[in-house]
Amino acid sequence: MDSETGRWAGNLDRFLGEQVVLDMASTLLYLGRLEAAEGDCLILTDADVHDTREGHHSKEQYLCEVRTLGVRPNRRRVHVLGRNVISISLLSEVVSD
Repeated sequence: MDSETGRWAGNLDRFLGEQVVLDMASTLLYLGRLEAAEGDCLILTDADVHDTREGHHSKEQYLCEVRTLGVRPNRRRVHVLGRNVISISLLSEVVSD
């Protein structure tokens, strides 16, 4: 993200319409279909907003479980502030051993 303008500088076209994982600077993890990147927000649909402090799984264990069982949405649509996103990846690229 371009910190001066608050807009995503990178090309996110390959992620649009795909199931993605947003790693956040906080304990939250966002999983869902990337609908759009508008201004300083990423918009996910059929999203799972997961707080990694809840439950007994590490972030990586939870991602492996979701990759196997699928995303369990708890939000129809969510706008995520881009300045809090550390990384974005395709759910299909999560490595499970």
